[in-house]
Amino acid sequence: MRVFNLKIIAAPIESIRVKFNDSVQAISPDSFEEIFGIKYTNNLHIDPDIIDIHNVEFANMSVTDRLALILNYLRNRKYYYFIDKGITANVYISYINERIGYGLFADEDIKKNSWIGEYSGRLHLANGKREESEYGWLYPTMKNNIFTIEASKYGNYTRYVNHSFKPNVVARSIYFKDYWHFGYVAIKAISKNEQLLVNYGDFYWERRLDTPEMTS
Repeated sequence: MRVFNLKIIAAPIESIRVKFNDSVQAISPDSFEEIFGIKYTNNLHIDPDIIDIHNVEFANMSVTDRLALILNYLRNRKYYYFIDKGITANVYISYINERIGYGLFADEDIKKNSWIGEYSGRLHLANGKREESEYGWLYPTMKNNIFTIEASKYGNYTRYVNHSFKPNVVARSIYFKDYWHFGYVAIKAISKNEQLLVNYGDFYWERRLDTPEMTS
């Protein structure tokens, strides 16, 4: 397995679709950052300080873990093009209410098993503890260090996918170009203007005092 220093090149972003006053509008990445305080990116941002640590972890993987990567490749190679090009489904962001904030909605009918988008953000070392951010995904397979993909300051459409115990999308761990990525995939047909929802998992709610809002 190749293990080397890799800098993922960000895919170009022309506009982001956001609903304002019952109308979906396309805004620039700069406008998005000004409104939401988020640097929009469709790709993983890797902290330079963690590259060597990351490479050592993967160089020392067990045979079992290496076989798991091969199986992951066979299952998920169909998504590589979407990750590489920073492709997302035709979706838009819309405000829901004060408690939930914003959500992500389909801007056209989405078929079952369709690619939604990569959960982009900042890959970093979580200071020896699990990430406390509400926008952090725990990075898989690391034995001696805890990494997270954290989207509180960097992110894309997928950071606005809310929780439900009856989700219509699922997060898949995809190993691509020597790094793990999280990709959202539709697990059922989603109608236009329907909200995209994922199950955040028990660990997320164990860290919080409040109960899930998007339950059904």
